[in-house]
Parts: sequence; structure tokens; C-alpha cells
Amino acid sequence: MKTEFEYNIPLSESGKNISCSFSNAKKLYEGNSLFVKQKKRNEEYSEFLELKEKWKQETIFESSSDKIFSNSNYVKIIDYGAEALPWIIKDLKRNGGFWFFALKKITGFNPIKTENIGRYEGMKSDWLEWSEKYYLNEKPIVNS
Repeated sequence: MKTEFEYNIPLSESGKNISCSFSNAKKLYEGNSLFVKQKKRNEEYSEFLELKEKWKQETIFESSSDKIFSNSNYVKIIDYGAEALPWIIKDLKRNGGFWFFALKKITGFNPIKTENIGRYEGMKSDWLEWSEKYYLNEKPIVNS
């Protein structure tokens, strides 16, 4: 809702109270609305997919793991925190990829067994095993 500043029209005291009450009600609705939350989540998932594609395109020929994991798109995905876990785990299951660093940063865990360090399939298996054991109904257990 536009206020007196946006319309450049002065509001009476009761008009200001109504405007303030409406703004507060709107914020409360948006904060509790499942529809609004789902829409926001869908938008964030779309952004995740864009960031993932950019990351893969920009690092496809990169051999340095430091450069792969410090890529700005990968870092933005990590910045989503626990919210990105369902997307990362789903992508790891379906497409593979080097999500291990992001998973460790987000969860605070490193379930990779000593014998699997440096072995892609083993590391992937260890993370997927972890997700089956500790990741319930897309409610991640994150080490705070």
C-alpha cells in the first residue's frame, strides 16, 4: 500500500493509523501465509537452479578445487544455508556433482569415511547415507 510519501498526499492522523494497521496486517499475513512462503521457496529454488547452472558452466574446465568451491555462484548457494539442503541432496542423488564442500559448510558434518577420501563414488555414497539417516522429511539436522 502506498503511503503519503509515495503519493505525496498528506494523511490525517486516522488515515496514518489505518495505513499503519494495514501495513502491519499485510506483513503479518505474509509472514504466516503458506502460499507466500511456498511462492518464496519456489523463487529461491529457481534461483538455486540458475546459480547451479552458472557454477557448472563457469567451472566445467577448472581443475583447481579451490577455484571450483570459491566460485561466486557456489558461495551464494552455500549462503542459502539449511534451506538449500533438499535441493543439494536431490541434485547429488540425480546428477552427482561436487556438493561435498557445500554440504560440510552448511551442516557442520563430514560423514566421509577415511577410506573414501578422494574417491568420488565413496564420498557421494557417504553423504547420501548420512542424508538418509539424519535428514528426515526435509527437516535437516544441522550442527549449530
